[in-house]
This record gives sequence, C-alpha cells and structure tokens, in this order.
Amino acid sequence: LGVALFAGWSLLSNLTSFLLLFIQNDCRVGHWVRVVDGANFVEGRITEMGLMNVVMENVDGHKVIYPNNLFIVRPVMVLNTPPGKMKSIRTKRLIGKAPV
Repeated sequence: LGVALFAGWSLLSNLTSFLLLFIQNDCRVGHWVRVVDGANFVEGRITEMGLMNVVMENVDGHKVIYPNNLFIVRPVMVLNTPPGKMKSIRTKRLIGKAPV
C-alpha cells in the first residue's frame, strides 16, 4: 500500500509540475538553462518538455533527463548565451610538508 501511495504521489507531482511549467512560460524548448542543486548544477539546452520530465542536451551533446517536480522546486537560471565547454581542472598536490 505504501509503495502504491508513493508511486501515485510521484506521478501526480510530475503531472502538476508539467502544468505549472506549461503555464509559467519562462522555460521553453530551445532555452539554455542551469538547474542549481546545492553546490552542483546541471546545464543544457531544453530539447523536450514532456508530462513527466524535461530533456536537456548539454554542450557535449549528452542528454540529461530531469523530472518535472525537481525542475519546479530547484532554482533554474535561464542563460542568455550557451555555456562554454567544461574545462578539465588540473590540481597539484604537494606531498610532504605543508606550505607556510
């Protein structure tokens, strides 16, 4: 019974979020967005907005499928320009005595 209630809540939550996204009109297919989740973020161009999720394509061409209910409750930045490619960050580690 608990599993059925959770599944029903999840389905209803995603459908309600779809209606809010449809009415809100801030995020549309083709917009570049950044979804902030704590210290992390997901960014990409919205390629599809369905009943259950938003499909984004990042700058590397990978698809990101994000549930509608999380897309509504997380901060979403609509970007004016496409983000640049992610650069790999090289870090140096010093072994031994810590610098003063």
